[in-house]
Amino acid sequence: MINFISEIFLAHKYELETIEFEQEGYKAILMYPAIDTGKQEYFIIVEHREINDTIIDQLLNYHIAEFSHQLNLLKVTDGSFTKNCTMILCCPKGKTSDHELLKFEEDPYHFKKNVITYTAKELENIKLEFKGKTLNSSNYNEKVQVSAGNLFEKFKSEKLPQDHFYHLLMRIITKLPIINYVNIATELDDLESEINKKLTPNENRLLDFILKSDFEADSKELLTNDWRFLNE
Repeated sequence: MINFISEIFLAHKYELETIEFEQEGYKAILMYPAIDTGKQEYFIIVEHREINDTIIDQLLNYHIAEFSHQLNLLKVTDGSFTKNCTMILCCPKGKTSDHELLKFEEDPYHFKKNVITYTAKELENIKLEFKGKTLNSSNYNEKVQVSAGNLFEKFKSEKLPQDHFYHLLMRIITKLPIINYVNIATELDDLESEINKKLTPNENRLLDFILKSDFEADSKELLTNDWRFLNE
């Protein structure tokens, strides 16, 4: 999972350094801004091979302070690191309690903290969706708005199948501030505006009629009559 997340950062002009912590079981990647971007925000992506509530407690109470000290000694970090770093914890679903994850995210010490939960199947599916594509904001928004926003509507109404890639897609977008998300409603409003500009007044009136009508079996005749009326 952390490799997939790191690819998103690489697509947004961040550099990568693999970190080896002394504490057993951790895998970590530091994402730091490329020199020519002018950015000062760092991200440390972390996972643990046996993550559970006890590990999260140990992470909060002991390990984060040790990680912070070690990261501050790196050549790629500077004086802004301590206050400008976010820790992203990648956590398989079902391994920890919601209480511990919330406690982790709300902890105010050392780093800002976010958790991205996932299932193995979600991760597999989202990798297939982005196969051969760069994980930049443009391609990410394309996936968010796929099927003219239908998946987004199903996601909001909790009608998507379990392990559908879209669940993880939306979790990632809410946790990674580097993704420039374009709101679907705004996009659709802009699209509607562009369509209306290209229609004649009569065509706009017909479109408005179609969108507002609840058609029954005889709707074809009704629509035909209205079309004739609008074009008289």
